[in-house]
Amino acid sequence: RHANCLTVPPRSWRDDPATDLSDLYCLAICKARGIRTIRDLRGSSHLPLLRRILSLGSSAIMEAYGVPLRQLRVFAHYIPQFYHFHVHFTRLHNDAS
Repeated sequence: RHANCLTVPPRSWRDDPATDLSDLYCLAICKARGIRTIRDLRGSSHLPLLRRILSLGSSAIMEAYGVPLRQLRVFAHYIPQFYHFHVHFTRLHNDAS
């Protein structure tokens, strides 16, 4: 958790201790209401937010699951699944993206 974003694994994934880490899938959801999609990001004004999402999200995943950043695929996309800016974190060999 952070003042500007929240990293959340799916509930079914969190509740099963036998979950295969190759299926890792988490979202960092931006708490700022004015950022709905990647198209709302404005260069240098949102760069610190994106850096924090990468840093804090990857740190939280490393702490909770032992998966280092070099093994993660971190991305945002357009058109989004829902209109509240979020960033996906998956394992590199996970094809959930």
